[in-house]
Formats: sequence, structure tokens, C-alpha cells
Amino acid sequence: MEIVRSSQEALDLAFYFLDSDDTNPDLIKWFEGKIVGNEVARKQYQKYSDNQEKPNEKIPFDEVKAGIYGMLSSYTHVSYGALLDSFDVFNDDFDFERIAGYHYTAVSSLPYVKMLTESIIIGLKHFYAKIGDQKSYMELDVILKKLSPDISNQENIDDLTEKVLKRMGKL
Repeated sequence: MEIVRSSQEALDLAFYFLDSDDTNPDLIKWFEGKIVGNEVARKQYQKYSDNQEKPNEKIPFDEVKAGIYGMLSSYTHVSYGALLDSFDVFNDDFDFERIAGYHYTAVSSLPYVKMLTESIIIGLKHFYAKIGDQKSYMELDVILKKLSPDISNQENIDDLTEKVLKRMGKL
């Protein structure tokens, strides 16, 4: 889960920097070896979302991404909840055999890994769109549709958007 968090942070920064010019102070700061916080990239996602064609469907990307980042941070900072992932409730002991961990991972962590894979492909598509490489963009689109056939289905997107907004109390 720490790898998922780090990878998602890198993708968020890549998105932010791809939508910036060379004079962006955060890009300059990053090239100087300084840390650019993930909240900066989350704000860029929100700005991008707010400029889309459906202004009445404002998805709070900054809040959604902050929630995911916070949950993933619990592994980095060894929270109690994250430690429970290593506990075998069946044997009341550390999950040495990884029996409980397998079942837990199958329903909790693997969806994040799938989401990360989708995000990497989308990030690469963004990059290839920026440099004008249509061939690579379309090849990645084929891979993404094989991995997640419902990703471009507008009905699924609308359903997911509604669920997220309801869960966050925005509807």
C-alpha cells in the first residue's frame, strides 16, 4: 500500500507538471530537489475538473483524492488500522501464514492496485497527448479498455459520480 501511495503521488505530480509551463514555481522547486506537497497536485485536479463541460456536476476531486491519500498514509505512518491488516482474527495472532491477509487483500488492497494501474495508463495517455504521439495514445487506450471495459461507459461514470457525491454529502 505504501508503493500504491507513492506511485499515486508521483502520478498526481506528473499530471500537475504536464499542465504547467516551464516557469511554474513548483516545477522549479521540484527540480531543485525540494518537496512539492501532494495537496498542490490535488488542487490542480480540482481546477481541471471545474473547467469541464458539466459545471453542475462538480466532483470534489481534491476532497476525494485527499481521502484516498489519507487512507493510504495510514500504512506509511503505521496506524493501528493498518497494523490490523497483519492480524489473523482466526488464530488470534500475527498473520504469519498470510491466510487472513490473502482474503483481506483480495477485497481491500487489490482494488487500489487496479486503480493505480488505470491511473498509470491514463497518466501515460496524458503524456502522449501532450507530446502529440497519437499512436502511443491509442495503443494505451486499447490496453485501458481491455483492463477496464466500463471505464468509458457514460452510465457507469454517472453512477459512480452520484455515489461519490452522495457519500460525501454533496447531493
